[in-house]
Amino acid sequence: MTNIDNKATLNAKYIYKYRKIKIMTLDQYRRENNLSYRALAILLGFKEATMARRWCLPREHNQAQVPSAKNMAKIIEVTNSAVTPNDFYFKRV
Repeated sequence: MTNIDNKATLNAKYIYKYRKIKIMTLDQYRRENNLSYRALAILLGFKEATMARRWCLPREHNQAQVPSAKNMAKIIEVTNSAVTPNDFYFKRV
């Protein structure tokens, strides 16, 4: 492990442990805030719930989609960084 790797690991541990940032999937965010797919879509600037629903599906689902960079920015803003791009690519354990 290089010095840069050590710093990155320490920074990540600090962020999660001391700043108490809550990280979750978009579906977890939706459920914790009692939002329907339609309400989530409206918050993100969409008229229909279809895209919000597809972004909330598990990665393995055949209709699941990853938001574009533009929509990812909206998600980060609306969720106050609780949902990040990594949440669409990596499974949290």
